[in-house]
Amino acid sequence: MARMVRGLGLWVAIALAASSCSNPSGVASCTISGSADAGVSQTVCEELAELSPESQHVFADSCFVSSAQFGEGATARFANGPCPHAGALGGCRLNASMTTTFWYYAGGQYTAEDIPTVCAQIDATVVAP
Repeated sequence: MARMVRGLGLWVAIALAASSCSNPSGVASCTISGSADAGVSQTVCEELAELSPESQHVFADSCFVSSAQFGEGATARFANGPCPHAGALGGCRLNASMTTTFWYYAGGQYTAEDIPTVCAQIDATVVAP
């Protein structure tokens, strides 16, 4: 019985440690920076809301970049919080069971005028930065 209580104590400690790594607001993001087609520098950020702590961990594990798509030296950065809005041109918010927004930034292949067209192509609503 004492071993079982100690075992439960270990699982509680592990669960508390894991939950401390997630964001209680349920918002997480993955920012990818690299060079798109024709060597154009690009940054895009995917932001998910309404995530459970378990879903945040799954999203964190899926935050990576393809060098084939974004070039050598491209980076992916996960954050327990929303995408940065500094330098954002706008976003495209999908309507699904959880809120997903793709943010586009100055200096990339899109201009602010392109964002409504990009959003229309993926059946999303334009979001101001």
